[in-house]
Formats: sequence, structure tokens, C-alpha cells
Amino acid sequence: MAVSESAVVDARDAAGTPYKLNPEQTLKASRALLEHLKRENKRIEQAAVKKELLRTDDSDGEDDAADDATPIWLSLTTKQHIVDRNCLRPSKAKVPHSLTSSPNLSICIITADPQRAVKNIVADPRFPTELAGKIERVIGLTKLLARYKSFEQRRELRSQHDVFLADDRIITRLPKALGKVFYQGTAKRPIPINIALIPRDEAGKKIKKVKPAPGTKKDAAEKTALFASPEIVAKEISRALDSVPITVKQGTNTAVRVGLSSFTPEQLVDNINAVVSHVIEKHVVKGWRNVKAIHIKTPASMALPIWLADELWTETNKVVEQPANEEDNNETAAIEAAWDGDSKSSKRKRNPKTTKGPQAGARKKTKVVEDNQDADADADAGKESAKLEAARKEALKKQKAKAFKSDIATYTRADNRSLGFDPHKYTSGRWLRLDEQQFQARYIAFDFDKLCKKAIACSPGARDIAGCLKLEGGFNRAFVLRLDNGASIVARVPFSVAGPARLTTNSEVATMEYIRRHTSIPVPAVLDWSDDPQNPVGTEYIIMEHAVGVQLHQQWPSMTAAKQLDVVKALGHFAREMYKLQFPAFGSLYFADAPVEKDRLIPIGGGFSVGPHCGTRYWPGQPGDERSYQRRPPNHGPWTTHEQYCRGLVDAGYSRVPPTTPPDILEYKGTVEEHLSLSNVAQQTLLQLSQSDALKPVERPMLLHHDMNKRNIFVSEDNPGQITSIIDWQSSSIEPVHHYSDGRPDLCDFPDTWDETEVQDPPSKEQQKIIKAVSICCQAWDVMMRGWLPELHTARTMDQDFLRLFRYVPSAWRHSATALRDDLIQLSAHWSNPLGLPGSCPYQPSEAEISRHKTLWEEFKLVHGVKEEVVRGFATDEEGWIPIDRWEDTKLAYGLLFHEWLKGVVDSGEMSEDMARKVWPFDLPQ
Repeated sequence: MAVSESAVVDARDAAGTPYKLNPEQTLKASRALLEHLKRENKRIEQAAVKKELLRTDDSDGEDDAADDATPIWLSLTTKQHIVDRNCLRPSKAKVPHSLTSSPNLSICIITADPQRAVKNIVADPRFPTELAGKIERVIGLTKLLARYKSFEQRRELRSQHDVFLADDRIITRLPKALGKVFYQGTAKRPIPINIALIPRDEAGKKIKKVKPAPGTKKDAAEKTALFASPEIVAKEISRALDSVPITVKQGTNTAVRVGLSSFTPEQLVDNINAVVSHVIEKHVVKGWRNVKAIHIKTPASMALPIWLADELWTETNKVVEQPANEEDNNETAAIEAAWDGDSKSSKRKRNPKTTKGPQAGARKKTKVVEDNQDADADADAGKESAKLEAARKEALKKQKAKAFKSDIATYTRADNRSLGFDPHKYTSGRWLRLDEQQFQARYIAFDFDKLCKKAIACSPGARDIAGCLKLEGGFNRAFVLRLDNGASIVARVPFSVAGPARLTTNSEVATMEYIRRHTSIPVPAVLDWSDDPQNPVGTEYIIMEHAVGVQLHQQWPSMTAAKQLDVVKALGHFAREMYKLQFPAFGSLYFADAPVEKDRLIPIGGGFSVGPHCGTRYWPGQPGDERSYQRRPPNHGPWTTHEQYCRGLVDAGYSRVPPTTPPDILEYKGTVEEHLSLSNVAQQTLLQLSQSDALKPVERPMLLHHDMNKRNIFVSEDNPGQITSIIDWQSSSIEPVHHYSDGRPDLCDFPDTWDETEVQDPPSKEQQKIIKAVSICCQAWDVMMRGWLPELHTARTMDQDFLRLFRYVPSAWRHSATALRDDLIQLSAHWSNPLGLPGSCPYQPSEAEISRHKTLWEEFKLVHGVKEEVVRGFATDEEGWIPIDRWEDTKLAYGLLFHEWLKGVVDSGEMSEDMARKVWPFDLPQ
């Protein structure tokens, strides 16, 4: 992962340090980050509603800052893990430009008892008046423990002050006293200050502390004397305010606040230099040799590199224990005991002074000379050392190669041999059904080198690709390209199964641009795109900004209920904005110059049009989903009336019915004739429903995101209640309001690991917590739908028998004639009561039809029961997709399960072998 010379300076400085920051690179990154902040702040100001939604007065996220300034973080990553045994006591790095210089700064001092002594010091005439005015609260440890026991009380305390300082004599007791409200992040973690009186003799030397006799009590004067003079206390507080706290956690990453959005680039550079020097000198074992990367970022931006190492793998073991002062041993033990989980997760390490054992090679080489060692022995030892060094380098080479197999690699050559992955082939999984067809449908022949050049051209200052991550979904392949200027860009190419050629790409880009212009929804900016597969790249593509933040599904389990509710509220407001958009027809959004016949585009102004629906339900291309247009021509829209929309649904269903009935088809599936007959009746029924007053309120065209799940939502890593980006607008379309009635964000669902059968009676505390959180999110979403999207709320509360036919008519051939017939029977039975529809349902089944349907329905349930068991057993989906890392094991288990099941149902007489093979939901194993 070589880095260009513009990003790394490997020349030694005057002090002999192997590496140092490049001033030009640091200044360049600082300017870029501050410019980005200005643009974002301007955008947020123009969308004041959004800003009010995503920021609350009691925010406890990492982005808290005085005067609403955005903090800027420095992230330092080491090659080896550092175990700082004093990790709960931040060190202080003095910076040229203070982050706490606001005249409105509010300070709270937590002190050892008695608190009155510190209050007297602050009130003393010798204590600076300006500094005293900023200290709004002094609280002793005893009162802290008594008054702030609950989560809400601690949270309220946290929200009342900008900076918390703590007497370092009690710092080890604060994690339990303040809890995760203060210690889950570093924004307001108490900073230790040394305000104790240090007794000295006449010569100025420290006087050894004498332990008082048991039972001896100190008077008030003696207690007050435990604190330093007002001048010293003021100096210590000022020093803390002019510094930034540094906490080194166990691991490889250290984050430090180094500036604010109000800083100039030069001020930010000054602070970065000071902090980097302090951290590397005081906290990083082996100094610069152990530094892997240094970045700067804001809570909601991507990280910009200011220093990257040439060699990302180290020569030594991965865990380095921070050298500890023996005087701190007792104090360190108290800290580790106070912080639940840290001491349990720490690995036992060998004494660093040992000369034996597996960690001996991880220390600095020391020359050991034995009195009786001769020159030959020295030579042999040198050869052995050379062999060990060669073996180590070979192991390192294999380690790198293994890491690159995860599809993360350096792009260096146009022949793709150095990528570590094939950009053309699908490599993420395989299928239990139509595996070869699915695989070939996702093969893309294109020029990856030219795609990379397109991406580089989109980022000013970039000259090459520094790294690439290949990601694959069901419909697209994406390449997250890390450029040599520090930027990250996403280049995405569609599979043939994504939808109609050219239209799918044009519609997605147009939809994103329309949403960006007409709402405050954060959407990644499209930097370049082409819907013409004959372009120099050789395929359609979209190049866009990398989504800011982290995927919500990564943060959701650890978020507080309040933060989860913030996200639900934000999504509700975004849905409200889209709900207010007006469209003249059903279909998909396009640019006005889209490659579509002009009579099939309905202009809506601003360079946009509504055109043919590009959803896969209306187009061929899916493996196993052949289309036939002999009976009716293709009907892709757009549709200006709801009746036309209904005809489009039925025509899509017609196109799936083959010319003739396949041989040996199961009876419940239905013949071609049955499907055509039922489709005709379904069309009459849909048209009659469309004319009813009950459906009129939920028929208007509406555009919503089609898949608002946690993987498509990005939030701030430091403040997960703030949505930073929403992705995956592919195939988002303009549908009737009722189309969205059965969907809601998966934020309102129980977690994937939730098992209803394991819920205790009564539920455990943890289960109650989850149930309550889900209930709150559901209630909040329902309240917003009722108040802000009333038509959608009406559709959501309708009897689903009313709407089910709209959903399944287009896919009736796949789901069977029995399933379509059952929908019609249920609708017919409930037509007058409880649906209250006028007249009678066009479908009036005879007694014989109902009797036959009951028999076929049992067969339908049997087949789907088998499929559900197989899907659940192999953790797959309806298509039988299996992740590639489980494929070989799954193939073996799949064959064994099939033959065992086949033998069981045949031996029991449940079904014949021929019937069993037809019932099996996926391809028969070889």
C-alpha cells in the first residue's frame, strides 16, 4: 500500500526521528477539511428544519462543542496494539490555540472532599477573576455520589457544562461515579488537574507523607491545607484549558480533538503538530516506527490523511505494553478495576525484562556477549539471525498476501494482475437455484483501468489509486477507490439483472439529483456517470462521493433509546418532504433528455420527466424469469391514471405466463389457461376497486425510498442520532400511495438475533429494554405517519385483503395460480363486509372451485413449508444465495440434507419420490 511522496516524508529530521509530518500535506488537508465544513454548514443553514431535527439540546454525542462549533479530530493509528495501563487518566498536550477559549465557557470542577476548600480558593482575591467567572460549579465527590445516581441526573449534569476538571486524587473513582454518560466518549470525560498541596522542606524537597495514627481526626484548617494555593490552582486549571486531553485506549487507534471549525488552516496545523509530537513521544512505543497512519476528520466527514506509512506491517508482535511507572501501579490497578470490562479483556503479558519465551523477539535487539563466546560462535549466531530475519520477511509477505485476499488491494497496473480480485466476476456468493445463470448475469466485461481514470479525474489533485475495496450486492458491483490525495470515491457498475439497460442508470441519477434539489435529504453527490454501455469504459457506471459516516446497522445495537428515536424522527421528516412532492403520473424519474421515445416522457420541469417504470417487475432479465409478449405488448408506462397503472400490473403478470404449460408441473402451480383466466378476472377486479371511493384517497402518485433499512442509512460515527447520508436510490419509483402501505423502516423491527421463543415470562431486563425500544420506535413512526403522511397512514390501516391483489398480480406465475385464486376468494368473501365495497366482486367462485381450491391450497402450504425449512436451515433467501465463505460447506450439507429428506418422506409414504423431487424448492443436488 505504497503512498505517494506528497503524502509521506521519510527523511530524518534534525533530532534523528525516522519520520515527520509534511507541512504542505498537513496544511492542504486542513484547508480541504475546513472548506468542506463551510460548505456543509451553509447547506445545513439552508435546511434549518433538518438541523433542528438532528441536533437536540441534551445531545451527548462526541460532537458536543462550545458555541456550537464543530470539533476537528486527529486520528492516529499504530501498527501494534498499545496497552496504556493508565488509559483512564488522560495526559494533556499543550496546544498553541486553545479549544476552550470561548468567553461563555462553563467549567465544572469535581474535587476531593471537602468541596468548600476549593470554593474558597476560587473565591480568593488572589484567584484570577476572569477564570473564576467561568467556574460555575464545584462539587465534592461525596455530593457527586449522593446527587447524581441515575442516568438522567448524570446526563443533565453533563449537558450543563462545557468542560469537566477533576482532582487527580479521585480520578480513579469517577468511572463508577459518572458511568457511561461521561465515559462512553471523550467529549466531556473529566480532565485531571493536580491541585493538591505538595509539602516541601526548607530546601524545597518533597516531604514524605506520614500516615496518621488510627483514629486521628483532622481539623478544618488541616483539610483546607490539603489544597495548593490559589495561584497554583489557577495555573493548573489554565494549563488544562490550554491543552487537549489525550486518552490512549487499548488498541491501535487514538483520537484527539485538535481544533474547531472556527480555526484557520494555519491554527489547525499548529495544533496538529503539537499533538502529534506529544502523542508519539509520550504514548507510542517505538515512536514513529510504530505509526501506521494519521488522519484528520470531523464527526460527520470522511478522514483526510496527513501521514501514511510506507510499510503497514511491523516486525514485532501485535501487542506492546505501555511502560508504567512503578509509583503508578496501585493507581493503575484502581483505574482498571473501576472500568468494567477492561481488566477482563486484557491479555496477560510476559515481564518485558524476560529473555525467554515467545515475546522475546518482539523487543529491541540487545547485544549479549558471553565471556566464553568465540568468533565462530558469533558467526554462527549471525547466520542463524539472518535465517530468522529471512523467515520473518517471508511470513510478512504471506501475511500481506492473505490480507489482500479480502478484496482490499493496491491498484498499480492496468493488467489487473495486482488487484487481488477480479473486477469482472461475481465473487461474493453462489446460488442453490440456477447458480450458473445467476453467476453469468453478474459478469461484467469492461475496462477497469479506464473506470479508475474517470474516478481520478473527478477528484482535484489526485493522480493515482492508492487502494480499492470491491463490494457486491444483488444488482450492482461497487469499487470504493481510495485516491492518493486522501479522498475516497465510489465507482459503481450495474449487473444485467438491475433493470433495463440505460434506463436504470439514468433514472437513479435523475432521482438522486431531484431529491437533492427538492428536499434536505442527504444524498451522495454524483461526480460522473454514463448510461451508455458503448462508452470508453465499456459499461454503464455511476461515480459518486463516498457516503459520509457509518452504516446505521453497525451503530444501532449500541445506541441509546434517545439516539434511536432521533433517527426515527429524522426519517419521518424526510418521508414528509418526499410525501409533499407532486407528480402527474406513475413510473420512474428521468432527465428530460433520457434515451426514451419523447411520447413516453412527461416533463415536470427543471430538466426532469416521468417516464417508463424501470422496476424489474416490468422487464425481463432475471434468471428463470422469461417473458412472453405474444398475447399483450410490453406495458412499461408511464401511466397518468390509476386505471392505467392497474392494467400495467396485469400486463406484467401476463408477460410471465409462457406460451405453453411446462411438462410435469405441480397441480397447484396451475396451467397456462388457468393463469390467463384468473388474470382476466383479476384485471376486472382491480379496475372495479380503482373506481371505489375507498381507494381514491390512496391512489395519488408518490415517490418514496424503496428500501429504508439500516444498511442504506449512514449516521455520524460520533453522534449516531444524526443522519449523514441515505444511499441506494436505484429503481425508486413513483407509485400509488397504497403501494407503500406494507413497508416501514427496519428500525421498527426486532433485531435479527431476536427469538420470540426465548423471551422469558416475564421478560428479562435486557429483553424488556429491547421490547421497549422497539415499541417506542414503532409508536413514533405511526404518530408521524398519522400526522405528516395522512394518506399513507390511511393505506397502512386498511384491511390488507383490499390491497393484496395489487402486490401479487404481476408475479402470479411465479407464486402459482392457487395463490392468486386465494387472494381473489378472500377479496370476494369480504367484499361487502367488512370492506364495505359497492356491488359485487367480479370473481364469484363456485362450490366446486372452492372445494378444489382447498385441496390445492394444502399442496401449496406443503411446498412452501418445505421451502421455508430449507431457507431457514441454510440461512439463505428465496433465490438460494449463499455467501462464498460458506459455499463449499453448504454444498456438502445441502446434498446430505436433500437425500436424507427424500428418503424420509418416501419411506413414510408422505409423498412419492417423483412428487418429492418436484416439491424441492431449489436445484436438485448432483
